[in-house]
Amino acid sequence: MCRLRVGHTWLTQSYLLKNEEQPFRYACDSLYTVRHILIECPDFQDTRRKYYSVTDLYKLFREVNPSRIAGYLKDLGVYGKI
Repeated sequence: MCRLRVGHTWLTQSYLLKNEEQPFRYACDSLYTVRHILIECPDFQDTRRKYYSVTDLYKLFREVNPSRIAGYLKDLGVYGKI
């Protein structure tokens, strides 16, 4: 949860260590960031609704049980890459 709160995860930041381009979701025309995965991505909206309905990161980490966030990430298949 700490990594998600600060926005630094292996999934979204490993490009820095690998000297690669920043991950980009062409389907969404957006950078692949923690905010995008947890709040913004329209492709993940249906899955996200099963776990929570908040629309900003502050409320997410203040009001949603961490196990719900973890469940969402597991359902997406990215939990192990955090």
